Amino acid sequence: MDLYNRGGSCRGYYHVQNGPEMLTPDRSNHAGIHSACVERQKGRSLLAKALVPLQKGDVLEISPKENVTLGQDVKKGGQFQLLVAKGTTVRPRTILARVRNERLIQEIQERIRTAEVRRPVQAKAMFCMDEPSKLILKSGSFSVRVEGSSPQAAKKQAVDRARVERQLRKMGNTPFQIESLEMEMEDGIFIPMQVVNELRRTAAERLEEEILKQYKRSCKRVPMVEQEEIQGESLISREGQKNVLSVLVETKNQLRVAARSEDVRRIYVESHLAAAMCSNQEEREEIQRLYEESKIPWYIVLPHIFRERAKRLLDSRWKAICEVPWKGALVRNVESLAYLQKKKAGKTRFVRTIICIH
Repeated sequence: MDLYNRGGSCRGYYHVQNGPEMLTPDRSNHAGIHSACVERQKGRSLLAKALVPLQKGDVLEISPKENVTLGQDVKKGGQFQLLVAKGTTVRPRTILARVRNERLIQEIQERIRTAEVRRPVQAKAMFCMDEPSKLILKSGSFSVRVEGSSPQAAKKQAVDRARVERQLRKMGNTPFQIESLEMEMEDGIFIPMQVVNELRRTAAERLEEEILKQYKRSCKRVPMVEQEEIQGESLISREGQKNVLSVLVETKNQLRVAARSEDVRRIYVESHLAAAMCSNQEEREEIQRLYEESKIPWYIVLPHIFRERAKRLLDSRWKAICEVPWKGALVRNVESLAYLQKKKAGKTRFVRTIICIH
């Protein structure tokens, strides 16, 4: 709410349809939060009481065209003074909104935005003479093991154990940090730091790859389906053929015109219209007559947003709706698809072919 809001929030389309509470018609910018109450004004000076703790740098909105920046911290319930522009009048008990929380902004910039979030890793390294160098990294259920060049007997000075450990812990720009390191190192050996660094880089890269694999999805290839033919004409125009017209109808008059048109080869009927025309015997007879006259496939179209109201409407007319020999259904959301699956529409006359997703 302190970062950005236009007067709070609403419960949205999950519970209501369209209403004025979804909009904030009086402003298009940040509304802030109620932070101070004006007690009185003397000249250009306002005396206000803090409703929430305020900090130096906070910005209070006096009017849509005037803001004031605080120059000191104010405890909740504390009184403070504000200097407003000449000619500005503010009535007592006016609530002022804070439109910038300076401390929160600084916290985001300094701590949240720039903070390093790294995944803890357990490491085990092994360096033995004439055996490949080994490094094992573990993070949760993920583990990788890499090998590198073999250490040799030191000719002058043996490798420093503390230095090797420091190099292994330098995870650099990787998303990891060494939480614990177990190291087995034979005395009197020498191994170049380049080998140690390469072990660390390779192990970190492989561990990252292993972790990311769990989030990768593989898409199954869908076999091509031969183009459906309707009365000898393809649904997709080919060279030399007349264009095919598919029509979506929302009213009875639209349906009557589409059903009697020679150019229309497929009709999509909105579900609310189908339910309305199945409300009584006379309407059912008309929709059946129009279907027989058209001699083309009809598809029922479920709502863009499948609310409880739509479900109740379809449930109340379901038996009559199923009497129409629909060729298929056009669904626009997973709720509609789940509804048809629950009704086992594919096993009735309701849907004769696969349900298509729009």
